[in-house]
Amino acid sequence: MTKFQDRGYLTGQQYSGAQNLAARIRLHERFTVNSVGLYQWLFDLLLAAAGSTARVLEVGSGRGDLWLSNRARIPDGWQITLTDLSDGMLADNRAHLGELSARFGYRQADAAHLPFDDGAFDLIVANYMLYHVPDLPAAVRELRRVLAPGGVLMAATNGHNHMTEINQAVEQSGLMDGAVQLGIMNVRLAFALQDGAVALGAAFGDVQRLDFPTELRVTDAQAVIDYVASMLDDGGTGALEPLRPIVERHIARDGAFRITKETGVFLAR
Repeated sequence: MTKFQDRGYLTGQQYSGAQNLAARIRLHERFTVNSVGLYQWLFDLLLAAAGSTARVLEVGSGRGDLWLSNRARIPDGWQITLTDLSDGMLADNRAHLGELSARFGYRQADAAHLPFDDGAFDLIVANYMLYHVPDLPAAVRELRRVLAPGGVLMAATNGHNHMTEINQAVEQSGLMDGAVQLGIMNVRLAFALQDGAVALGAAFGDVQRLDFPTELRVTDAQAVIDYVASMLDDGGTGALEPLRPIVERHIARDGAFRITKETGVFLAR
């Protein structure tokens, strides 16, 4: 088990609240190049899968950006329960959603031990979180157990080539030589686009992969430093100054620091 999957570290430090996640979301929101936003694309898939009436569960709901971005599109007939392993993240979710939070039920829950009856949901969302689960087969079985016959699971994730240019820049800066412990960076995902279908296929008969083609074109070196700092245990940016000139050279030469985004979603039935 890596730090990326350590429950104590995730709930007590990396995701004790939404601050680290927020720093990473800001980079993507400011510099992603795509005509359709990720949250809109994901929600289009949810609407197509579930229609106007559904019992919906989100596992690992984070700040709730999927719902905030699509607040005007949530069908009145959806009964939605949001869960997260971290109580702090759930509290920040409510604060981030504001008045919209009244639309949801909340529950602290472990993906490998969901506190719900068999077949309790018609639609389950597990976006960008299954790579955190130490017992992935158990979590997949649980997701299948609480999904009703004919229901759909959406599980978004990244690929092994996601954000590789940031890792390369960090290595060039010398920060990976032990001077700075970079938290959960450079960890090979346990549930990635390349192999997620196999993991889900152990419990689901129909698994479809859909990719979201896009990239980052970053024009602000500080945004990259803030992103990397969100991976640090102390959250500080001062030790990351050797990274700045590397990013700035890319921006000066190419007009932007271009970063690969390898992301997509599995729909499992």
